[in-house]
Amino acid sequence: MKRSFLYRVCSMLVLSALLMAVIPPVVRAADSATGKVALHGSANTDMQITTNYAIQFNSLNPVTGIAVRCPNYNNHVGSLRFDLYAWQESYDKTVAGTVLATREFIDYGDNETLVLEAETTWPAGEYILLLTNISENRAEQVGVWTSKTAPANVRNYLAGVEVPNAAQAELRYAGDVTPALGELSENIQETPSYEEITASQKDLSQYKLPSTSRYPTAVVDPGTWVFTDGLGRVSLTNADVGAPRDGKTLAMFFWNWHATFGNIRSPFNVQKYINEQTEKGIPLEDYLYDYDHAGWLAKDHSIQYFWDEPIYGYYRSDDAWVLRRQAELLTAAGIDVIFTDNSNATLTWGDSYPVIYKTWLDAMADGVDTPKVSNLMPFGAGGDTAYQLREMYTNIYHDGNNRPLWFYWEGKPMIMAHGQNSLGDSVLDSQIKEFFTFRNPFPDYFVKSGGFGTWGWLSTYPQARYYASTEDRRAGIVEQMTVGVAQNANYKNQELAAMSGHDIMGRSYTKKYQDRYEKEGDEASKWGYNFAEQWEYALEQDPKLVFVTGWNEWCASRYAQWPDGGNSVVPNAFPDQFNNEFSRDVEPSRGALADHYYYQLVNFARRYKGVNPIPTPSDATTIDMSAGYDQWQSVEPYYAAYIGNTDDRDAIGYGGIVYKEYSGRNDIIGAQVARDGENLWFLVECAADITPYTDKLWMNLYIDVDGANAGWNTFDFVVNKTAPTATTAVLEKFTDGYASEKVADVEYTVDGRYMTVRIPKSALGIETSGFTVNFAWTDNVHDVTDEGEKVADGEYTYSTYSGDILDFYTSGDVAPGGRFKYSYVVASTGADTEETTAAETPTAPVTEPTTTPDAPATEDVTDTPAATGCGSSAALSTVVLASATAAAVVLRKKRED
Repeated sequence: MKRSFLYRVCSMLVLSALLMAVIPPVVRAADSATGKVALHGSANTDMQITTNYAIQFNSLNPVTGIAVRCPNYNNHVGSLRFDLYAWQESYDKTVAGTVLATREFIDYGDNETLVLEAETTWPAGEYILLLTNISENRAEQVGVWTSKTAPANVRNYLAGVEVPNAAQAELRYAGDVTPALGELSENIQETPSYEEITASQKDLSQYKLPSTSRYPTAVVDPGTWVFTDGLGRVSLTNADVGAPRDGKTLAMFFWNWHATFGNIRSPFNVQKYINEQTEKGIPLEDYLYDYDHAGWLAKDHSIQYFWDEPIYGYYRSDDAWVLRRQAELLTAAGIDVIFTDNSNATLTWGDSYPVIYKTWLDAMADGVDTPKVSNLMPFGAGGDTAYQLREMYTNIYHDGNNRPLWFYWEGKPMIMAHGQNSLGDSVLDSQIKEFFTFRNPFPDYFVKSGGFGTWGWLSTYPQARYYASTEDRRAGIVEQMTVGVAQNANYKNQELAAMSGHDIMGRSYTKKYQDRYEKEGDEASKWGYNFAEQWEYALEQDPKLVFVTGWNEWCASRYAQWPDGGNSVVPNAFPDQFNNEFSRDVEPSRGALADHYYYQLVNFARRYKGVNPIPTPSDATTIDMSAGYDQWQSVEPYYAAYIGNTDDRDAIGYGGIVYKEYSGRNDIIGAQVARDGENLWFLVECAADITPYTDKLWMNLYIDVDGANAGWNTFDFVVNKTAPTATTAVLEKFTDGYASEKVADVEYTVDGRYMTVRIPKSALGIETSGFTVNFAWTDNVHDVTDEGEKVADGEYTYSTYSGDILDFYTSGDVAPGGRFKYSYVVASTGADTEETTAAETPTAPVTEPTTTPDAPATEDVTDTPAATGCGSSAALSTVVLASATAAAVVLRKKRED
């Protein structure tokens, strides 16, 4: 804030009068103070306090009061509270302790010196004074005057993070003080680990689970889940990849600007449009490179082109229902942090962040190990980066409320931005530079080094290796590498190119089979050859952090031509996304790629990070169907699922499309299996009492007993596909797709929140002492086309499910989720089968389409920082935001002809 010289002089002249007006007369110990010691340098800049600013000091003498000079920005409105704490080892431990003294200053005068006074004195010792904004209307501004540096033996904190500035404050004493301040204790503040912060957020009190429930102490462990994907590739387990590895972080590029564009644009599905034209016999070359072709609709920005339809529809980034499901999918894949796309100019996409943070913090409270959130800012240093850093710091980081979602690197919140060489020397800029760990984002796909202190976001194979220092490079310690699904690059001339152009590094491209798509067609797009090649090289280099591009960009703009120059100019260009082959998202779609890339990601993540063993079952036991849950307390394992994910969806997507989903009914939170010589008992636990059996699409149990790619999506049996009676369910075996035939009636009971099903082993074809059963529970999963019959406001009845497993992502509740299954592995006790343990893979090894990595290109790494810009920075800035779909095989063949 800027103040005129006259204003400041006048303010100081009336300061003493104002001070006497606000100090209660009952506290007078400081009146006789004769000693004062400043805790600051020359104050010259104000800083707004959203919440929690703190000053740490060590007084060698008894203290009678602490005074701080605070603006409230001209209007004399706004309130602060001062709390004094005795120092206890660390900032967090200190402010979590007992308050020694407190005082509230309600609507104090602008630039007033606010004083917290002792009734007698506070003894010599080390303290923290915490300043908190307590204004009822948070738009009311309060703050503190600061200097750029703190004097010796004084620390200042913002949101618990030490900052270099110092608040204009002073200690007051009853007499002369020499010396005044002693050395400060070391701040024994270990940065909380991902697991510790997540665990600290867990709070299930709202669900009122009984004391008998095992769920509150259970841990959801997706690394122990098994699966077979839609292409027949099976999961890797601990037996294949080993135990969790320390020091390995998996990041995902994430696009959160769908909220902003969803307000103003209508979706256009490029892959669907190409399919429709192909069915009509219209060659792709008749319209692909024609910017004026009527089929592409608007030339303005009212159309948003999508390479295909996301599995959740054309959603916006402020759709909490979608964000919750994204959090669970990313967590189950092993993603530790997302980096949002803030790479364009000054666009911070502030309309989506509040919903992302709230939804993911709520998910953390439910026990989801939600990824942390960081940002990738403009690729060059300068004013755009400085603007974004100030905006994000002020609105996202400053108050500390989102701290559980901060991503830490080298002990501080980390962000990909040219921070040190974009910001100035103001107090705010100095705070920002001190607050973050920075890595400069590097845009180029082809250069194999961006210099030390640089991270990439996408690279052609073999990808660039980024090092933190000369010493690390000499030791072969790679700090960061990227893994891309595809690259909008021309593999013949090694230039940046539009995804809809010629000779593009699409999903099926590899260095040794570059034109696979032209020769094999759309089927090749499903297998992730490009993705696998890049992953294999990254695994070989074993960096500290792998950055995957990407999750959910989906769309981009269409240009008359792009780029502006070079040998790869494409008319009617879709720069970043085009169609199934020429796109780079992992998030499942409703189209031909389905969820294939998601499970490919899961397996590579497991190879990179390792996972826990599949839990070992407890000894055999016979379950009494009428005896209640107590008998299950000693049955292991307890398979936990995510709680709190059955909320309704009522949201608006792109183009004003309304998405409603009210099928969340029984919230499945846990499962167990027991056995004896004759039977298996399957138990499922829900967060509340299970609804009546007369409900449609009620409480299905899917069972896989052979680990083979047979049955319906590898499930061999299903319970309750046919409606049950009050005591009897129907066990059916899949025969052809989702068609099935009855095997047997089986007994079941419902006891409040618990349901138990007894199934004879013989009915499942289990004849040996050692066996594996993989299973999943669902409730109220329905066809995506079944919009439900409204029975009341916000209450619908759904009645049809035809067997599209993608509906497992979008309706009802599914445990563990998607194609994942819990695995119950019983070791053999006789000689009839080879012995199998829980540590062994219950399904066949994964068969990934991979290629042998070529030798990496020679790197040119120097000790100098990366350049602050790029020769094609304008074009590259467009790359991250643009979007669309590419040429199909028919055009490629015609071009060859």
